[in-house]
Amino acid sequence: MVELLIRAQRYDTGQPVEVYLQNGYIQAVRAAAESVQDRALVPTHKISAAEIRVLEAEYLAPGFCDIQVNGALGHNFTSSGLTVEAVRAVSNECLRHGTTRYCPTVITSDTQTLRQALRVLAQAVAEDPLLQEMIPGIHLEGPYISPEPGPRGAHPAEQVRPPNREEFRQLQESAQGLIRVVTLAPNWPEAPDFIAWLSNQGVLVALGHHNARPEQISAAVRAGARLCTHLGNGCDLFLPRHPNYLWEQLAQDALWASLICDGHHLPASVIKCFLRCKTPHRCVLISDASPLAGLSPGRYCLWGKTVTLHRDGRTEVVDERGQSLLAGAAAFLDTGVFRAWRDGDIALAPAVQLATSQPRQFLGLSASDFLQPGRRADLVLFDVAEDRLQVRYTLLGEHLISREAKSQPRTQELGPCG
Repeated sequence: MVELLIRAQRYDTGQPVEVYLQNGYIQAVRAAAESVQDRALVPTHKISAAEIRVLEAEYLAPGFCDIQVNGALGHNFTSSGLTVEAVRAVSNECLRHGTTRYCPTVITSDTQTLRQALRVLAQAVAEDPLLQEMIPGIHLEGPYISPEPGPRGAHPAEQVRPPNREEFRQLQESAQGLIRVVTLAPNWPEAPDFIAWLSNQGVLVALGHHNARPEQISAAVRAGARLCTHLGNGCDLFLPRHPNYLWEQLAQDALWASLICDGHHLPASVIKCFLRCKTPHRCVLISDASPLAGLSPGRYCLWGKTVTLHRDGRTEVVDERGQSLLAGAAAFLDTGVFRAWRDGDIALAPAVQLATSQPRQFLGLSASDFLQPGRRADLVLFDVAEDRLQVRYTLLGEHLISREAKSQPRTQELGPCG
């Protein structure tokens, strides 16, 4: 029997608690101030005899939930060479950063590459019980996005195409029904009907990488679109004062917003405005972690382009116009929570909820009391320093991961272009 005793304060109330777990399930919870003699969680002799492992940290929260992870450690989810081992490696790296639920994200590519990548992701989930628990669905970002430079971002122009029902059926078949979120551009004439068709199948539709007119955004919302993917990114470098598609998406109350808060994608003033306009109850944090996450600074070939990973974590690619663009992120949600807290000028509790209860609610996952006795453990223990949120332990069922544990080996898949 594996027994654990957690000592930390709840992220939401600040109350110090002790949590006793057996074999990955919460058995009892009590306020740490309560007398041990009055209500002992575990026999004292077990702790003194080191029969139970004690985990301590400053804060205790639900595991983070990230609906947009493109890869890590050099492993690219949008690759015909993707392997089950690579999916496991990225998943383990997510756990090291406190993320216990995530949506592998496959981006714009040719149909054959998309189908093969989706097959491997579905195979990984089918074969590995841990991945079944971690991966509630797959996020398909593209290929039905804007072909225009700027809104298209780092997606390959030659693979952008309009929505196609037959192709999506093939992709969903390859994914064994796991595609749960689709990001597309509402610019396409086919978009409203396609969005309604996806929504009727239970697929969550997000608007992203587009330069749609206000009436096109309104039509997409009426058809069932529910999210703005990485709002403020995947945009033109310059916009009309008004009207423009940022104002329109902010004004649409039916649209939630996902935000990349990594210190590079959004300035602090923009994060503050987005959170105050949408409110934290209609926002989620995403990492948008690219395959460069976890790698050393350098130049890499990614998505057919040379991408530079700078020492400060900024990922940069130069497009066909000579413009410098961001190419995904190199950080995970532990960074996102810290930056949302500091840059967004909100309290720690709502910042954590942007990465825990909010994305779970959006995906339709259970967001009940994370410390309820009898519940399977889904927890992250962390400290907060002056410049970072430091994950100490992540628990998912019987799996316990320490941040100090050795990271998975880096892949040699990525290298210089040309």
